[in-house]
Amino acid sequence: MVRQDDPVRVKLTWNAMRSEPGCRGLTQWALPGTYQVRATPLYVDGVRNHVEVGGPSVADDEVRENLSTKLRYDRAGYGIVFNNLGVDVENGVVTIAGNVRDYPDRDSALAIVSTTAGVKEVVDEVEVAPVSISDDRLRVRLARAIYGDMSLKRYAMDPQAPIRIIVKNGHVELAGLVLNDLDRQLAFTKANLVPGIFSVTNNLSVASELKE
Repeated sequence: MVRQDDPVRVKLTWNAMRSEPGCRGLTQWALPGTYQVRATPLYVDGVRNHVEVGGPSVADDEVRENLSTKLRYDRAGYGIVFNNLGVDVENGVVTIAGNVRDYPDRDSALAIVSTTAGVKEVVDEVEVAPVSISDDRLRVRLARAIYGDMSLKRYAMDPQAPIRIIVKNGHVELAGLVLNDLDRQLAFTKANLVPGIFSVTNNLSVASELKE
């Protein structure tokens, strides 16, 4: 086995048979004389990919917007409120990151990304929460406390669950989008009142502030 461009001596054993154009597909015996022998390396250092996937090109911004919309509604009715994902797109390469409750949630999100037009490659940076009965109980209590509040019930009517609740080992993160700062502070207060919480990080964004 010879590496390409490696200056090495190679010992060849020839059985005096030749195969070349004009041999009618059969290997013939070589006649006495002088022949030039060419060795072909069996080892390939690398392959340069010049294959492009057909189909129309899609701008990164369009891919990002399309994915963001799809992921906001993914797993609706299956604990969507406990997932928080984001995507970044550069030259068709999509990096998906964030937190999900379990592996089916992660797999669902990855399937959406990989089958979306314009996506050439997927980088998975999604973190799956550890299995924890106590965390599952906290998730239910937190969802009831926040979405059950009279002032926050309007968010419960939205299928995309705009207030996301991430729980890991008793620590809570609130993420997503609310209409005003009052709702942001109210959700934070409601989460802090749930028994068994170690800490609450309020990463909720306010729609009016984003527009500015």
